[in-house]
Amino acid sequence: MLTSSELLQNVFLFMFLFGLVFTVVSLILGFTGAAGFDLGGDAELDFGGNDGGADVDVGDGPGVLNMPTVMAFLTWFGGAGYILTRSLGFGAVLAVPAALISGLIGGGIMFVLLARLLWPMMTKPMSRADYHLPGTPARVVSSIREGGVGEIVYMKNGSRFTAGARSADDRPIGKGEEVVILKYERGIAFVQPIEALLNTRGGEEELA
Repeated sequence: MLTSSELLQNVFLFMFLFGLVFTVVSLILGFTGAAGFDLGGDAELDFGGNDGGADVDVGDGPGVLNMPTVMAFLTWFGGAGYILTRSLGFGAVLAVPAALISGLIGGGIMFVLLARLLWPMMTKPMSRADYHLPGTPARVVSSIREGGVGEIVYMKNGSRFTAGARSADDRPIGKGEEVVILKYERGIAFVQPIEALLNTRGGEEELA
């Protein structure tokens, strides 16, 4: 039967191995861009705004309680505790506080590493203009019937997007026509053909 000292050593060893494995996995997933890696930052994209733009809120850096930092804390906590109890013969009264201090140091080092090195490489600043849709050129990929809904494709911030679309004046717009997004509401883009838009503005300038 395990003594209390041996049980404590096993607990420390388990925490060390658990933290070490998940620290490595978290960093690998972060570098490969795999889903599920979360640095604890604050990011929100909402394409359903009534003004046709996207509400973009990106944190300034990783949160303190993120997966790699927590796992680094467990690794250092478990490793230091195991060494203190196994090799140096410390009891729980001395080993646990010392292991906690070691874990905080390890977590702090990982947090600084994330904030100063990894976070800037894995994220890029986003501005409202990057996702503001009014004025964006697009192409109709599914015909828009009179008073009906079709589909458009457009490029924004280097990425290709598709969206449901209606004609701004309820006139039909054929497949392949180049259009401009005038507004974006409740997941639907209201568009007008570029040629019609240019003709309208040209006529207004002549009248002026």
